[in-house]
Amino acid sequence: MKRTLLGSLLLALLVAACTPGAPAQTGSAGIFREIQIGGGVIQLGKPLPGVVPPPPAGDTVVSLPAAQIGGAEAIRAHLTPSGLVRALWFDYSPRSDFDAMVAEYAATLGEPRKEPYRTGERAVWEDAQTRFELVHDPERSAGTVYSVLQDRASIN
Repeated sequence: MKRTLLGSLLLALLVAACTPGAPAQTGSAGIFREIQIGGGVIQLGKPLPGVVPPPPAGDTVVSLPAAQIGGAEAIRAHLTPSGLVRALWFDYSPRSDFDAMVAEYAATLGEPRKEPYRTGERAVWEDAQTRFELVHDPERSAGTVYSVLQDRASIN
């Protein structure tokens, strides 16, 4: 299957940022819980590092400089009301190859659980602490491929 430069760059970055944890339910590798950005590390379940400006009072979403994370066109950190990182959202180019990205992640994280999502599909990897979804959503007005890295403690 064709490897995309976009997917390869993000996969390399995310694999390098992996932290030890419980094994993935669908594979043997733990799911990454942090990303490196601007000289700091953003970790699920932790406050934003000082290198990331905090959101305006009352807001729980912070846009991050996508140029610092290979492969994503837009990145947002979603915070709990107390200021802990509960999820990271990555939006990819409309030209992204969902199947190639799934194959690249599966090589590291194991085979995902695949399920329909609206008129598209979703690949899901989970371990005891983390949920990672790669979604192809043709109904979305932004890019049709995005991913969500989420702290399972914050899932309702």
